[in-house]
Amino acid sequence: IMFAQEEGFKMTFVAPFFVERKIKPIRKYREILDRLQAKYQCPVLDVASVFESDSPSLFFQDICHPAESGNQKVADGIFQMLQEGGLLNLDQEWK
Repeated sequence: IMFAQEEGFKMTFVAPFFVERKIKPIRKYREILDRLQAKYQCPVLDVASVFESDSPSLFFQDICHPAESGNQKVADGIFQMLQEGGLLNLDQEWK
């Protein structure tokens, strides 16, 4: 993280997304991401939020593995969050 920041990279964390949010390791993982976010001022993208208005069964094969439609929804959500957060500028020329 420090190397990336020293080199001028923008860092972003993506929080894990699962149908069942009560899984203890997932809560612990999110706590660690929140601490890293505070320490390094890196945004955390909460991809689980893209599933809040829909039935998870439409997008998941089980409680943690997205189906193809779920992966597409995650990709679309990450893309939108990066754009809204100013972390992705499509007008900028790629180098």
